[in-house]
Amino acid sequence: MDSMPTLPRRSWLERSLLTLAIVLVVISAGTLAGWWLGIDELLRPIVDQPDLSAMKFNAALGFLLLGIALLGLEFGRRRVALLAAISAAIGLLTLAESILRQNLHLDELFVRDHLLAGTEEPGRMASMVATCLALAGLALAWRAFDRGARARLFAEAVVGSVIASAGFSTLLGYATGLPAVFRWGTNTATSPVAALALLLLGLALILLGWRESVKIGGGPPTWSPMPAVIGCLTLTVILWIGLRERERYYIGQRTNNAMASLAITIKGELDHEINQCERLARTWGDRPDNSTVDQQLDASKLLTEESGAHGCMSISFVDTTRHTVWTYPTAGTEGSIGFDHGSVPARAAALDAVRTSGVPFVSATVSIVNPANQRADNGLVIYAPVLRAGKPVGYLAAEFLYKPLFDSILALRDSLDRLDTDYFVAIAIGGEPVFSSDAADPHRDDTLTTDKTVTLEDHRIRMRLSLTPSDAALEKDRRYLPELALAAGFGITILLGLSVHLARSARAGQRSAEFSNKKLFAENEERRRVEARLKVSDERLRLALDSTQIGIFEWSVAAGHVYYSPGLWAMLGFEHGRMPSTVEAWQSLIHPEDLPLYRRRTESQLNGIASFIEPEYRVRARSGDWRWVYTRAKSVATSHDGRPTRIIGTVQDITARREAELALRESQAEARKLSLVAAKTDNPVLIGSPDGRIEWANEAFCRVMEYSLDEVVGKNPAHFMIGPETNPRTIVRIRAAMARGHGISTDVVNYSKSGRKFHLHIEIQPVRGASGDVENFIAVETDITARVETELQLRRAKTEADDASRAKSDFLASMSHEIRTPMNGVIGMTSLLMETTLSHEQRDFVNTIRTSGEALLTIINDILDFSKIESGKMELERSPFELALCIEEALDLFALQASSKGLELVYHVAADVPAWIVGDVTRLRQVLVNLVNNAVKFTPNGSIALEVRRAVREPAPLGFDPGLPPDPTRLILEFTVRDSGIGIPPGRVDRLFKAFSQVDSSTTRKYGGTGLGLAICQRLCELMGGAIRVESVVGEGSAFIFTIQSEPAPVSTDSGLPVLPERLRAGGVLCVEDHPVGRQRLRTLFEKWGAPCTVVPDVAAALEAVAARSAPPALLIVDGGETEAPAPIAALAAIKCARLVMFPFGQAAPFPPGDGLPFASTSKPLRTSSVVHAIGTLFNPALAAAAAAGRSGERPLAEEFPLEVLLAEDNAVNQKVALRFLERLGYRADAVANGLEVITTLEHRRYDLVLMDLQMPEMDGLEASRRIRTRLPADRQPKIIALTANAMQGDRELCLAAGMDDYISKPVKMHEISAAIRRQFGKPSASRSAPQVIG
Repeated sequence: MDSMPTLPRRSWLERSLLTLAIVLVVISAGTLAGWWLGIDELLRPIVDQPDLSAMKFNAALGFLLLGIALLGLEFGRRRVALLAAISAAIGLLTLAESILRQNLHLDELFVRDHLLAGTEEPGRMASMVATCLALAGLALAWRAFDRGARARLFAEAVVGSVIASAGFSTLLGYATGLPAVFRWGTNTATSPVAALALLLLGLALILLGWRESVKIGGGPPTWSPMPAVIGCLTLTVILWIGLRERERYYIGQRTNNAMASLAITIKGELDHEINQCERLARTWGDRPDNSTVDQQLDASKLLTEESGAHGCMSISFVDTTRHTVWTYPTAGTEGSIGFDHGSVPARAAALDAVRTSGVPFVSATVSIVNPANQRADNGLVIYAPVLRAGKPVGYLAAEFLYKPLFDSILALRDSLDRLDTDYFVAIAIGGEPVFSSDAADPHRDDTLTTDKTVTLEDHRIRMRLSLTPSDAALEKDRRYLPELALAAGFGITILLGLSVHLARSARAGQRSAEFSNKKLFAENEERRRVEARLKVSDERLRLALDSTQIGIFEWSVAAGHVYYSPGLWAMLGFEHGRMPSTVEAWQSLIHPEDLPLYRRRTESQLNGIASFIEPEYRVRARSGDWRWVYTRAKSVATSHDGRPTRIIGTVQDITARREAELALRESQAEARKLSLVAAKTDNPVLIGSPDGRIEWANEAFCRVMEYSLDEVVGKNPAHFMIGPETNPRTIVRIRAAMARGHGISTDVVNYSKSGRKFHLHIEIQPVRGASGDVENFIAVETDITARVETELQLRRAKTEADDASRAKSDFLASMSHEIRTPMNGVIGMTSLLMETTLSHEQRDFVNTIRTSGEALLTIINDILDFSKIESGKMELERSPFELALCIEEALDLFALQASSKGLELVYHVAADVPAWIVGDVTRLRQVLVNLVNNAVKFTPNGSIALEVRRAVREPAPLGFDPGLPPDPTRLILEFTVRDSGIGIPPGRVDRLFKAFSQVDSSTTRKYGGTGLGLAICQRLCELMGGAIRVESVVGEGSAFIFTIQSEPAPVSTDSGLPVLPERLRAGGVLCVEDHPVGRQRLRTLFEKWGAPCTVVPDVAAALEAVAARSAPPALLIVDGGETEAPAPIAALAAIKCARLVMFPFGQAAPFPPGDGLPFASTSKPLRTSSVVHAIGTLFNPALAAAAAAGRSGERPLAEEFPLEVLLAEDNAVNQKVALRFLERLGYRADAVANGLEVITTLEHRRYDLVLMDLQMPEMDGLEASRRIRTRLPADRQPKIIALTANAMQGDRELCLAAGMDDYISKPVKMHEISAAIRRQFGKPSASRSAPQVIG
């Protein structure tokens, strides 16, 4: 149970500490995830630079443990702080690895360091981070042991300050670009993320220690200056490091300048020697022959005056075969005569270059023998070609040793600015040291050494120059600014610490003085108040004797006189002056039940047995009420025998107290009853304190939650009963309500001791004391686990059912669309055929085809509706329709089938049934079609009759609630479909209205069907506010009776029939019809028309009726399918009048008898329009021609509304149908096949109307409509009417939302197009044509 939790109100210190701990955990967890998942963005989230190091895995693990330890301490879990010991162990082991230079294989124990940026050992954290982890881990682990609180707080302050300063200085080092700061004297850099974590960790430790110090001492701790002092020291050190780095940078710049000057000097001197050798070689070439003496003199001069000073050891002449001819000086070089220069690769390469280019060339490093000491050393050779007449005759070879060459160059003080005295110079060529000015100076600072590689590309020499400033040069440029800054920083730090300490001491002294002053002031004020109270108390005591609810009396026993204070009588409402001062007067007021007790106590005091009595009893007040009083009487003077002579005492009104005690006893009794109920109830009950801790739990709670009472008392249920599925928002709501002292009712998930999950409904109510404060909370729990699981199963089942229903609906909608598309062509073409000149029989056939197609589409819609009914989404239309026409259309569908079986189809609508009613004509027709279809199917012979009448009673639901509740103001119609078929056994009637169920399997095999029709009928009847039932007798037939609720349509009272011919009104009508329902139908029709009508069942009755008349009737109507006579017309030939013969549908019409009398025929089942038309042709043969002429003279719609029309339809047949419809309306429309063509056509031509199909290739109609509304200007926007086979609910809303103006569902009818055009471009004509006159 998550009852009675408290909502803690944290201070800003606690909130800050909690925030720091959470951020630390998030940072470290993100880094661990980055290492595990290989996501570099998580490893370097602050600055994404490849050269920056990332926080190592072990460091992130240590920070995560420290963050968890901080969170545990924040939530009161002291033992969680032991996790910090693991962080300390990680830091100490890493320090041991760095100090001992040993690899304990801890750095990459969990993950491999794939970054290797800014680190000396892969995966190893910086030593500074390891030190901070060790210190922080030890400090936090100390908190797990409740010892040395003050020393621990001081240690936390020191460690936190150091760690925060280290993190801050590292971040500042990154910000200022000081690698020395974030490397901390090692080759492993501290990453920015680790620095941020150190800063957060240090601040958290400081806040942790500060908060506890404030709780202990009530004010800032004694170590409060420490963070500021350590922070100031950190800034001072950073400033000192920055200045040192700047000084080093300046020295490095000077060294680089000197090195550049040295490189230029070396290149210049080498170029000078090359030029000298080239001039000497040119001089030799200008001479006519190779005179050895002259050449040696020239070489001697060059060595003496120029090159000898620059380390030139010898000058030789090499012939074209690359052998030395002579060498100068001759002393010590005798072994070089005949030396093959081509045998040394470096010399051979240089000679090849000279021969190829014809200019001097310098060789790579070669070994040269010093003639002076015969020692070989490294040097270089300058070769210059000796050309005579443009052809080489030999080469000049000048050999230089590196040592004397560079000594001479460094001695050039003017150009190198005392380079040899200010710097230690080292030169290496080809990776080998060839020169060093002084390599043995012990005071040289090698960290200031600057290296540079100089490539003399023209001379194939790569030199590495190294310059190290000497102490003299450093002393000369030193300004001691870093040292001054460091000293100043230390001084400022000391002053800051002293200032903070003095300020704190002054503030503490000030607070102590203020406290002392306040205490003295309070004591003085208290003294004055006591004196004032004593004075007032004396006055009040005197006043109390007269006005308080405590009365005083003094009884002089010997004199028999009693003094009663005025306040005593005022307490009871009596006047003091009128009451006698006797004991009897007081005893007369005591309640009779209490008087014996009072007298016994008084007598014991008068007899000296008791010197003090304090009875409680009731006395009568002046108002007649009984008041409880408490009397305290003491004997203050006694006689020698111990009897009292003087008694004084008080009388106190304790009525309120006694009433309170009585109420308390009643409350305690009620509480005992409630406690008994709580203890014995099966619902868990808890009583808790205002802070949410359990004070008592009943036996049911202990049994359900598996905890004993001792285990839960004093604990908050939210700390041990919540689990993974407990909603945190519910816990917050409970805490908030309890914090406000409000009750709450909610559902919660709790877990028992064994982990069993319970869904509980919990009611928590506060119990308030007399002061209105909450004293306890009572929580009553109800186990709703079974209900919740049942609801979950029901929701899951509903979801699965909805998914299945949705899939079925989508499938049915798709099939509906595919069937509607070709049916549009069938019905459209029949509609066009109806507009042509046809005979009446042809028109009847075409009309039947069209009606059959529409019925097929209706069945398709019904199948869709069955899925809607199952999902509860069926919606009925409410529109006026003609009831007789609906019935006739349903019967026409089965006229041919019934005629082929010899069945007669008849119907009758009672005269009191309105001709037009309001309802859903489609749903009613669907019910009729299903029932008539079944009747035709299961009736081998006989007839099928449909009757409609007003119901004599309200429809009784057959075991279900109707979709529309009965309404007394509405019309209830009863439809009966009666057949003479095979009937239904009584034991199987209950299967009729079940979906996909038949009476038996043999029925399905013989008659077919899915068993779905009657189930649909039943549900549709329910939705229309009625019911359906069946009455059947096996072998005699069945009657299906259903009712609906409707209302008369608000139409004209005109019957809709043409004007009755005068001859028919005068002569009347004689009808011969053998079926009783057919006779009722004819009688009702002619009665409404106003014609006298006589209906007889057979020929004999007809002859008798005519014989009884004075004149023959004006019209004779005969049933041509009547079987009593082989030729009914011939039998009635004696009756001379116009004749109308009714014959079965699908059979050939009978021929006229040849007597010249008017003759007409019509098929059965009778249609009112067919009968009226046939009668019209009998009495007015020119009526049909006049009607056709009238139709031809009608004004086309295009003349009334001239429009430019564009048709968008991809189906060729439907396109043809729509175009022909438009032609009949007078429009010549353009047609396109998809939405893209619509948009293109509208951009090039203006149209007033677009008939738009929805499903088209390239672009559908909805998207095309949206683009038309957004792309075309307002003055070119056409009206858009949707023509679509989509007939599902919601399709019309989709069309309107896309920007269309109207919607027509396929199959499209011409009158629907006409009506839509009139709706959009004008008002329909309100005039009605004059009634048709027949005859």
